[in-house]
Amino acid sequence: MKYKIGYVDEDPDQVLLYQMDLRDNFDVIGYNITKHMPISELIDQIYSSDIDMLMIDYFLVDNNVLLYNGDEVARKFREIKPQFPMIIFTNEQADAFPNVEIPNIIYDKVEANENLKHFEDILVKNIVDYKNLIGRNKVVLQNLINKGEEKGLNSEEKHRLIEAQLELYRLDKRTNEIPIHLYDITKFEKLEAAKTEALKYVESLKAK
Repeated sequence: MKYKIGYVDEDPDQVLLYQMDLRDNFDVIGYNITKHMPISELIDQIYSSDIDMLMIDYFLVDNNVLLYNGDEVARKFREIKPQFPMIIFTNEQADAFPNVEIPNIIYDKVEANENLKHFEDILVKNIVDYKNLIGRNKVVLQNLINKGEEKGLNSEEKHRLIEAQLELYRLDKRTNEIPIHLYDITKFEKLEAAKTEALKYVESLKAK
């Protein structure tokens, strides 16, 4: 199974170039970029494209197609998915550096093309690290949910449950990475209260 990468570039030929260069290990998709389209429309396209990683060309205003550059696209998308793996592609790192909030996501196109295998390894590592982050928190969350339903949770475990939920929630501000029904910590408290009431009732019967 290939990882799916979204590539934002106003030049369809550049998208096609990376589709060819990365085709052995990745499915690279482009976006329907129209003249002067609002950035919100582009962000919606990216969000709904079900990608594993995002690549963004820095100079998007070159051909007067878009009125904003890649740093703005990255910033807007990070407002929704703050830790989602992405890179900004440029031929001139010095131009991009002052404007990109997280400089270590800037990659030189020439260097990537000269050492494609290393570049592919970087892409894979970013994707795998993000998926592992989600996976670890889901395992912690599910284990605590199971324990809460079976035995109840102590205060420390409830805190860990909330932290795991918040960590997953922060990964995607539009739709959470886990089903919303898992968030109800009160169900554990209700279960514990019900068990306590049942035990009290049994004890009262014994006393009669």
